[in-house]
Amino acid sequence: MRVLVALITIGVTIYAFVDCLRSGDHEVRNLPRPLWLLITLVPLVGGLAWLTFGRPSSWQPVPRAGRPLAPDDDPEFLQSLDRSFRERRRQAAEEARRRRRAEEARRQAEEEASRREREPRRGPGRSGGRGGGKPGPSGTGPDGQPDGATPSPSNGPAPSPGPEGEDRSGQP
Repeated sequence: MRVLVALITIGVTIYAFVDCLRSGDHEVRNLPRPLWLLITLVPLVGGLAWLTFGRPSSWQPVPRAGRPLAPDDDPEFLQSLDRSFRERRRQAAEEARRRRRAEEARRQAEEEASRREREPRRGPGRSGGRGGGKPGPSGTGPDGQPDGATPSPSNGPAPSPGPEGEDRSGQP
């Protein structure tokens, strides 16, 4: 029985001394840590005093090194999510701009093609446009002029088509 009491006394004293050594200065309660080291050397009573009054309580937050436990609490993780979200949104906006430009270019090409189809074709040797469809004498155009000839000033200025095929000569 005496041996058991001696073993318990030695065990509590050694445990309290090592625990006091491993504790930080800011974690120790009630007295400065060097004083607690001396108190723990008193057999059994010093160890029990340390465990009761000096040991850091389990409810005190222990500062942890490293990352937070949950990813949604990690500021670096949240910033990386925000960066990737902004990058995806920027890429989607750029793709939409590209599609709009391509659609606008296609629409302009279609309008230009339909405008060319609506304009009368004029060229040397062709009867088209204003002559009413009756060809003149052989070698002459619908206006009676030789093929490829420019109308004389007595007939008035030559009509020039406007941007939408309208006549800008000033004649009705």
